[in-house]
Amino acid sequence: MDPRLREAAETGNTDALYVLIGDDPDILERIDQIPFVQTPLHVAANQGLGGFWSAFLKLAPNASKM
Repeated sequence: MDPRLREAAETGNTDALYVLIGDDPDILERIDQIPFVQTPLHVAANQGLGGFWSAFLKLAPNASKM
């Protein structure tokens, strides 16, 4: 996973998430290539950062199938 995406997920930084998507619109499409327990969704949920994973799911609705 892109270290910037991991950091955004770990800290719940939704602004950084939007910046990353602006810089690389396909960043969320590559999530399927990440091992299940290391996705940004799981990292944020593990940290209890509901705001981040809520925004993430709105941006990558297929991620809810992970």
